[in-house]
Amino acid sequence: MSSGQRVLVILGLLLGMRQVAAYPSLTGPTGTAVVPDAAIVAEETLNIAVDGCHTGGVTPASVRALYGLTPDLEVGGGCGLHTGHARWTVQAKYASPVTIDQADLSAGVVFTCSSTDHASSVQGYLVSTRAFSPGIAGVPALHGSLGVNWTTVSGTRDANAVRAFLSAVVDFHNGLAFCAEYQTRGLHDRHGVAAMTTRYLRQDGLAVELGITNLDAVGDAAPHGLAVYGPFMGVACAIIGR
Repeated sequence: MSSGQRVLVILGLLLGMRQVAAYPSLTGPTGTAVVPDAAIVAEETLNIAVDGCHTGGVTPASVRALYGLTPDLEVGGGCGLHTGHARWTVQAKYASPVTIDQADLSAGVVFTCSSTDHASSVQGYLVSTRAFSPGIAGVPALHGSLGVNWTTVSGTRDANAVRAFLSAVVDFHNGLAFCAEYQTRGLHDRHGVAAMTTRYLRQDGLAVELGITNLDAVGDAAPHGLAVYGPFMGVACAIIGR
């Protein structure tokens, strides 16, 4: 096998591992910690993630599950467990076959409902992800995402807004990745949403993450930022169905 063929095989294995180990974000879809990217879970693969957070003086837990329904579609659900109530989430993301300047495009929707006051929120988003460096010859891979979302919240007009977001991921060949992301403020928001995360993805589909964020509530389709940051950590497992 030539050196060029070896590089192609290694890249194929890495890309396959990344798709299988795609991590559900705290808000539901595959992505970084708090915003989605254009990736989706591999077809017939179930990805389950559990995270614990400590933001805003509370320590909620988040349980999410994603399933690759087709090569271009993931569906999922989850629950953000808070003191005395829960936020239930249902989401879907479609990966478009169209690329623009070597960037992948995806669109998705997230629906959230509270178990106490039955307040609901819906978010639609469009996101593009592009690889800026393939990470050949010991150099880490670099890719970034840019997107926009629109959120509406029942009974709360001030929460309806259009927000832009971006993220960057430095991906090492040993499974270690560093993520940074930011979502802009809405018209009535006091703060944007940000996070910095370290993730470790194993070839067997297991993954762990540790980071900090100012996300006000996990498992919410209408995330807002707080003035203070808190830690979060979690684990995910990909179960391959074929």
